Amino acid sequence: MTNITDAQKALDQLNKAGGPEWILLKLDPETGKALVLSKDVIRMLPYDLPGGTPITWDKCTSRTWLNTEFFDSLPEAIRGKSLEAEIVTEDNCGIPGGENTKDRVFLLSIKEYDELLPEELRPAKLDGVPCWYWLRSPGYAATDVANVMPNGVLDGGLKGHGFYSHCDCGGIRPAMVLDLS
Repeated sequence: MTNITDAQKALDQLNKAGGPEWILLKLDPETGKALVLSKDVIRMLPYDLPGGTPITWDKCTSRTWLNTEFFDSLPEAIRGKSLEAEIVTEDNCGIPGGENTKDRVFLLSIKEYDELLPEELRPAKLDGVPCWYWLRSPGYAATDVANVMPNGVLDGGLKGHGFYSHCDCGGIRPAMVLDLS
């Protein structure tokens, strides 16, 4: 059993190891598994390379970058607590979400954003400047991806159209599942 106070203390210790600062979104007290999200955007990166073709999370280049170069750059203390997670990306606006994946690092979906991310934690910054960031859910068209505006408001699905997946001005705000027991 892991309570929220002990999990937050464990996360605070991991944050001291360096790398991005992580915030706790969800805890399974029985297993100690915790969904964490970077407090802010870690860099600007296209969701996928230019091409104008439909793209889903399972095939995008940001997924590859997060689970290789980014993951490898994290402190050992974080990598050692990281768990592989089954990632399901739901369809949105009739646009397929793609195949399920197994990832150590991922972006939030619209559903996770809506259900788990408190409103006060939705806006994010990069180097102190408010910026928008990608989610992994499709947008209103197959070449668009849902995103969160600098003020923390969702721009994807029925609330907006998302943004072109090849835009290099979108922020990456990674999530992970960590063992905080």
